[in-house]
Amino acid sequence: MVVTAENRDLKIVNVENNCFEQYAFNSHVTVAKWHPRHPSKILIGSVKGEIRMYDLEKKAFETDFTAFFNPKLEKKDSNSVVDLAWSPGEDVFLALFKNGQLRLYGQHEIGHKMEFETQSGGGVSKACWVDNVSGDFITSSARVGAIKIWNASQPQHKEMIKVSRHGISSIVACQRYHFLM
Repeated sequence: MVVTAENRDLKIVNVENNCFEQYAFNSHVTVAKWHPRHPSKILIGSVKGEIRMYDLEKKAFETDFTAFFNPKLEKKDSNSVVDLAWSPGEDVFLALFKNGQLRLYGQHEIGHKMEFETQSGGGVSKACWVDNVSGDFITSSARVGAIKIWNASQPQHKEMIKVSRHGISSIVACQRYHFLM
């Protein structure tokens, strides 16, 4: 299965039989991520800061995490969801916003579990979990050439490593703190 997003339309394509299902979303889709252990569930983020989970088996949106946002957030372009990252070991995910906010949500919980320190000067653009280190994840920015290492139990980053003079467009964790860019 492959997910494509075009404006407000989300298409789930079965590449084996070239069939697809199309779903309308409330606003322009910015990111979509499959659940690593529940392949029928997909998280969808939007330009308005909405995060919803769609269940392919039920053919319905199962959870609207937007309803649990902090009231001080306004729905405008600066709150656009730029990335979502499922934890490989738990039913939690990270949400990264254009305005620099970084939050941890639980799939079965109301509200966010943790709000991390706001990332100024370009915010964060990508996140990935470190598979073999419980609770550790990495973030990068498209504007600043540094990566930050975090633990899901602490609101501040543990370490920052300058790796470039320019922004970082992609990160992947492989083994403890070795990165591909």
